[in-house]
Amino acid sequence: MSAADLAAHVETMEFSGELLQVIRGVAIAMPPLRDRRSDIPLLVDHFMRRREGGTETAERDAAWIDSPTMARLVAYHWPGNVAELRRFLAQSGAALVRPR
Repeated sequence: MSAADLAAHVETMEFSGELLQVIRGVAIAMPPLRDRRSDIPLLVDHFMRRREGGTETAERDAAWIDSPTMARLVAYHWPGNVAELRRFLAQSGAALVRPR
């Protein structure tokens, strides 16, 4: 939802005008994932744990993906940022998990 969408909701009194002003006053700078490559292994681990439902197996198998595959994930430029990484892991996660 954009600020314009929220402004329309303020007009229909579905959203607080005061809260909208607070939100507009807060700027969060988030660099693209390609500039935060060191975050990729942490994000992979997080999304793979969520995929496994946080089970004991997920806790035990912390090293999900072999080093060459992780290196390729880190090297990729991820134009869709974290959302693209999450979708990729959701779609191909089982194929990426190294055998136990």
